[in-house]
Order: sequence, then structure tokens, then C-alpha cells
Amino acid sequence: MNSRDTLNILCKWRTILTGWHLGTRLADDGTAPGVAAMRDLQDFRLCIRAEVSAVTALMIEKGIFTAAEFDAALANEATLLERQMQQSFPGFRATEIGMAIDAAAAAETTKRKNFPP
Repeated sequence: MNSRDTLNILCKWRTILTGWHLGTRLADDGTAPGVAAMRDLQDFRLCIRAEVSAVTALMIEKGIFTAAEFDAALANEATLLERQMQQSFPGFRATEIGMAIDAAAAAETTKRKNFPP
């Protein structure tokens, strides 16, 4: 089986994942705005995950880097991205046990970024 066929099978999970986020509804029933968009995002997420995993496995197999080097680089990139998220969303900070929220700063952020009520 080729990658297109296997990705098509993998992406069937979009329906389950979308239902988990938005509830089980038909895409066009009008009760869940964004169902089609969420399904597209789930397709993207599943495909990109498979692609990154494949590239990483090939690079380790070919000796481009070791699994330990990849793990260290991934930890560094995750730390940098978490810091960027804090800058983009003042008042919110991810911790090992969950989200730490400064209520006043978070309220300003959600207002400025037009979070839904």
C-alpha cells in the first residue's frame, strides 16, 4: 500500500477526533459551526504527525542524528515555543501540572484577542 492510501485510512480518524471536540453532528446541520474546518485541521494534524515521524525515523536510521540528539533538540524547541505562547497570550503559562493563569492579565488577553464569551 502506498502513502496516499495509508494516509487516507489514517485520516478517517478525523470524524472521531472532530466529534470529540465539537460533539457528534453532521458537517452541514447548522448546529456546530466550524465542523468542516475542524475536520480539515484534524486531517492536517494527522498527516503532519505521520510525516514528521517518518522523516525523524529516516534521519535516525541514516545516522544524520541520534535519537538522544533528536530528543534534546525537541525539548529545546518545545521550550522555545512555550515561551512564545506565553508572549502571545499574557496571563497564561503552561506548567507540568496544567495551566497557570493570572486572572487579570488573562482577562485582558482574552478581550484583546476576541475570545468568544
